[in-house]
Amino acid sequence: MGQTHTDKFARLQVRELLALDALLRERSVSKAAAWVGVTQPTMSHLLARLRTTFEDPLLVRGRAGHVLTEYAEMLLESLRELVPKRDEEDDEMLRDYSKLLNRLSGLADEMSSYFRRLKHERESGK
Repeated sequence: MGQTHTDKFARLQVRELLALDALLRERSVSKAAAWVGVTQPTMSHLLARLRTTFEDPLLVRGRAGHVLTEYAEMLLESLRELVPKRDEEDDEMLRDYSKLLNRLSGLADEMSSYFRRLKHERESGK
């Protein structure tokens, strides 16, 4: 039996859930990236992962920009049930949280790189 979209929501990381919410509401990779506080290439990468997770293109190009697929429309309705109506203060808090997650992710990458370099130096006898 296949997974329901609710099962797939449960597998998402917070960053992916924020990206999905922004993409479906904004219907624009660039606007969603700005809202979440990531670069446009990062949001494109997140969209690709979300497309794989949900096995659906989610956003497709239309005459006047991107439009949601039928499945994405259903996801948006589900998101509205999962994420209560937000106000501007909530949006600001979510943007701050997203920026914090991005900074932490960057720091984790830097630390990982540092430790790999340190390990390499030890192994090579430097």
